[in-house]
Amino acid sequence: MAGVHDESTENVKKPRFASINDDKYQQILREKDSINTQKATKRAIKLFINYLEEKDLPSDIENYPVNELDKVLSKFYAEARNKNGELYKTTTLKNTRYGINRYLTEKRDIDIMKDPDFMKSNKMFKAMSVQLKRDGLGGIEHYPPIEEDHIKTIYSSLTQMDPVSLQQKVFIDLMLYFGRRGRENLQDLKVKDFEFSKQGGGDKEHRYIRIQRDELTKNHKEDTNTAVGKMYEVKGRPKTTINDDSVWYDASPLGHNTLGAMMPAICEKAGLGKRYTNHSLRATTVHVLDEADFAGRHIMSVTGHKSENSLKTYTGFTSDRALHNMSNVISESLRTDATSTTSTAAVPDRNVEDMFQIENDSDIIDFMLLSDSQMNNLCQDITSTNSSHGPVAACEQQQVNVNKTATYSSYPCINNFGNGYPNYPVITNNYGNININYNIIPK
Repeated sequence: MAGVHDESTENVKKPRFASINDDKYQQILREKDSINTQKATKRAIKLFINYLEEKDLPSDIENYPVNELDKVLSKFYAEARNKNGELYKTTTLKNTRYGINRYLTEKRDIDIMKDPDFMKSNKMFKAMSVQLKRDGLGGIEHYPPIEEDHIKTIYSSLTQMDPVSLQQKVFIDLMLYFGRRGRENLQDLKVKDFEFSKQGGGDKEHRYIRIQRDELTKNHKEDTNTAVGKMYEVKGRPKTTINDDSVWYDASPLGHNTLGAMMPAICEKAGLGKRYTNHSLRATTVHVLDEADFAGRHIMSVTGHKSENSLKTYTGFTSDRALHNMSNVISESLRTDATSTTSTAAVPDRNVEDMFQIENDSDIIDFMLLSDSQMNNLCQDITSTNSSHGPVAACEQQQVNVNKTATYSSYPCINNFGNGYPNYPVITNNYGNININYNIIPK
């Protein structure tokens, strides 16, 4: 017997919006922070509660009156000690404060770092930071970049083509060329996350690899920015062919701990006396590019840093070679015997080969010169009303040749000096020095 057709069932619309329970709601809130951040928050709260219990104070920090919490935090910052009864370093105390603040912001919607109700505890925190600095506990040990000789030794140790060496070489390439952080997201990377492409054609064709997957990282959780680093093929290098039909790898990702210990294992394999971490590779990327005078904004496009200020952690590093050279220069300046010289041999960092060379060829570069109106405005600003030159508008312009590559509109108040390249203008008649930047653009 046929059923009765009910048109009302066809008109029922599927709900557009989801319905989530409270547990799912809380899970979403918790997962906004990385696992490491969640662990750091738990450690901070545990330390604070241990302090309260030892001092026979209420440990239910979610119910403390704000004024009482301010007093307790003020004492905590001054009296916090590690398990050996020693003062914490500034970084540890700062991270503990961040953890407590994250917890209370989520649970009570209060900010112990910015709210004016916590002025007393914040003053104590700043005072303790000064005290710890005075006691030699204020320094921060950053991840050092890998020394030049060491990175070459490491790469040389991976030339043998076996499953482990190939895996380690690919790991180092990924970390260096894409400025990756530690073991972040490495477990989740798949072949489809990489784009194998090329640009140009014919003799100018260049093949490259880039990561095309939009990743959730420590620095990029809410924005739409992605790193744009590319690893280009180096033409002319010999390629290795592997004639081995055996199975080298399976479909299982490397373990979390195995990835975390990858760089220490590579250092041991290479016979290095120094132990580097995975993050040292990221520091190496920034350091190498900074030493090559790439602009901070370009380095950020590879590493994914949010701001140029965040690069200072890595770019502020001074190599042992540079420190040695600086020491030699100072020592040389103190010598008074007849054998003292001022040779530049002690400073090999800035030799001719390292300097950026510009050929005197108008087919290679153009100088983007200031316009006449820009020069007028410049000279109006720097020429005194009592100057014998008179108003700039009345000045006779002269065309001055600059190393046979471009001409520069010169006024009587501007002269070129020096035999360097390019000739930088200075103000004559004691007007002081000014800098005029030449933008050198390859043709």
